[in-house]
Parts: sequence; structure tokens; C-alpha cells
Amino acid sequence: STAVQFSVGDAQQANAWHLVGGDVAIRSHQGDGVPLAPSTAAVGHQSASAIAEGAEFLPAPVLGRPESPRVNVLAIDTAAYRAVLQGTSAADGLLDPLEGETEVAGAIPAIVSRRWPAGQALNVGDDIEILLGDPVPFEVAAVADSFPSLPIDESFVVVDLHRLRQFDPSRTFAPTVLYLRDPTSSPEEIVAALDAAGQPGRVLVRSQLLDDLSNDPFVSWVGRGLTARSMFAIVAAVIAAWAGLAIAAPIRRRNLNLLAAMGVRSRQAAALTALEYLFPVVVSVVAGSGLALALIELMGPALELDSFAGGPLPVTLAAHV
Repeated sequence: STAVQFSVGDAQQANAWHLVGGDVAIRSHQGDGVPLAPSTAAVGHQSASAIAEGAEFLPAPVLGRPESPRVNVLAIDTAAYRAVLQGTSAADGLLDPLEGETEVAGAIPAIVSRRWPAGQALNVGDDIEILLGDPVPFEVAAVADSFPSLPIDESFVVVDLHRLRQFDPSRTFAPTVLYLRDPTSSPEEIVAALDAAGQPGRVLVRSQLLDDLSNDPFVSWVGRGLTARSMFAIVAAVIAAWAGLAIAAPIRRRNLNLLAAMGVRSRQAAALTALEYLFPVVVSVVAGSGLALALIELMGPALELDSFAGGPLPVTLAAHV
């Protein structure tokens, strides 16, 4: 029960980061991929301690491939987004491939999704060309299952925004999304500032997603049931230990009297008693932990916990120490 609770909690946190991409995300009210108005961007930059700009192209055709598949392209300010993700589970090596060098001159390193049309999967080192107004060459620097704020069930390509601007200085590649970390303004204040600027935007807040999920009746009652199950196990263990001590008390008292008659001091008798109980306690802890880990490994694949996580990322059942 404890493993399920902690695993679902970890997955909820991961899904919230994945869906939002930061503590707060601001997009144009006209839809994804639509450039933010300068006043909207200004409000965002005034509302957080760390902020990263992203330019989305949803979707963009891949040139030179059968049937010209379309992919979601996100050009992100890598350095700024690293600050937004700092200290989170999503930050572990996620952006490193975007800062490397490419073997093909003029190509921009890219992270591509593992999901790709049948027979067209990409590998590290492959080169692709995507139509972003004009054809832009990319080289696959890494293959990933997911990337924050991008649909997990669609093909995507992530590149560095500054490298894209350097490739074509004639275009500004205006931001279509802002990712905020530790906002200095509340979500309500950000929305009010956007309305006052005459450029209402769509504000997605990570903490609100987590609150909505925790307040879901089904998820809430299942969580209470798991908590009750854990508490019952703890109470049962305490009662079993107390009962064992109570049953053995007369025999232990007689043995202690015999030891005292033989000249054994009370401190020595207490040490002998502790050693007597140490071995079964160690055996019980090791055996119980081993059984719990075995059950987690055996039952994990069979449990359908993804619906409790509130997002597309799966729940990985694991022991938490």
C-alpha cells in the first residue's frame, strides 16, 4: 500500500511537470503555436524569478521522408529552461543533447521522439529536414519517450531556440509559450495583468493541476483506503509484537530470576534478553522486506495505476525507502 501511494504521488508530480512544462505556462488565447503578443510576453517576464521562451510549430512537415510526416517542433531557450527545471526530476540530463555539436555542418542538434511513423524511426546521428517556413536541417542528438509540455502520443522534435535564430537571422521566431518557475505573482494576478494589457492568455498552473487531481473523489477515496490499509498493517504488527511479549513474559521472568540466582547482574540479563529478541527481529525484517519487494515486482505490471496519475506518463511501482 505504501509503495502504491508513493509511486502514484511521484507519477502525479511527473505528470504535472510534463503537462505544464514549469510551475506556470502562458500561451496565446488563440491557440497553441500562435505567437504571444509583446505585451503578453512582458507580463510573463515580470511575473517569475526564472522564465524560458519557447517557439512551437504545430505541426511541421518533415521533408524527404515518405508521405512527409508532420511533427510537433518546440524551439526552447535551453539555458533559461535549465533554470526553470533546476532541482526537478525532469532536469536530469534532459537538455544536454541540445548543447552539443553536430557532425553535419550547419545542422542543428535535436531531440526527437521515439514515436515515429512505421518504418521511419530515427536514431542518433540521423539527419532530417523540417519545413519551418523554409527548410531547416537538424541532426538527431538524442531520442526520448517524452518532453515536457509536448503530447506523448505524437511525434516531436525539440531544438535550441538561439541556434534556430542563428540559422536564419532574418526571422525572430517569436515565442508562443512562456515557462515560469517560482512565479512572484499569483496565477490570478498574472491573468489580471494579461487582461489589463488587452492580451488575454491561457495560463496553466502546475499546483492547480495537482490540487484538482487530489480533490478528485475517486483518487481521494482510493488514497484514503491505501492509508487505512497501511495503518491497519502497522497496528497489527504492534499488537502481534505486544502479544508475543505478553505470552513470553512469565517464562522470561522465571529465566531472569534463575540468572539472578546464578549471580548475573541486571544489566547483563537485559543484554541477554536483547540478544534473544534480536535474531527473530532481524529475520522478520529481512523476510518481510524481501516478500514486499517480491510482491512489488510481481504485481507491478498487473496493477493499472496510470489512471491515478492524472496524465500520460505511466506509474512505475517501486519501493520507497
